[in-house]
Amino acid sequence: MTQGTGIDLENLQQYFHPFFTTKKSGTGLGLAHAARVMEEMKGRIEVANNLAGGASFYFYFPSVVKN
Repeated sequence: MTQGTGIDLENLQQYFHPFFTTKKSGTGLGLAHAARVMEEMKGRIEVANNLAGGASFYFYFPSVVKN
């Protein structure tokens, strides 16, 4: 199920910057912190607007291979 109009294109890449928020009461630290943690683990987070509306966040976790 999709809801909303998605993310404005000019804001799409800023969502992971510290202190960026579109909310009146937000700090803008949540996604920035999550992206930093993912980078430290050699993973990443991506965001994209959906054609049917809304947006999706994709979390890519590194593969762990033990010998």
